[in-house]
Amino acid sequence: MDFDRIYDGEEEVAPHEITERYVRRLEQKIREYPDLWMWSHRGGSTNPEPIMAGREKIVILNWNGAGHLRRFLPSVLASVPEGVGVVVADNGSTDDSLGVLEREFPAVGRIVLDRNYGFAGGYNRALEYLDADYFILLNSDVETPAGWVGAPIVETARRGIPTVAVA
Repeated sequence: MDFDRIYDGEEEVAPHEITERYVRRLEQKIREYPDLWMWSHRGGSTNPEPIMAGREKIVILNWNGAGHLRRFLPSVLASVPEGVGVVVADNGSTDDSLGVLEREFPAVGRIVLDRNYGFAGGYNRALEYLDADYFILLNSDVETPAGWVGAPIVETARRGIPTVAVA
């Protein structure tokens, strides 16, 4: 299988062009290899095996975001349909993020990475430890309205329609 680079780091492109290239390439690979939904690297976590089996997961990557967790995670939890899991992947935080999760959000799944792997690297490593058919990757500083992940997203996933979305 071919995983070409979509950007060589030297050519001049508009900032949005890299994202557009990535989405086009991802859609192409999903059509070409429907059984392969993610290619990523192994390593660097205190989580020894996959956790939280289920069809859909909302995954929030966190780095030193204790304040964001307190402010925005309640809106996510209040709007999650039954059967959809919520997991916070901690990207090597040095603040009290893990303590906040343990004390204030004990029902939220946690993945603890041993260091900060950056945005893409953190998500890639976190998703390796989750067992789900579909993932919703959500920034930690997003307040979600009621119903945001309701019928349109969950029902599309449950009908098995191959979908890639970037917002």
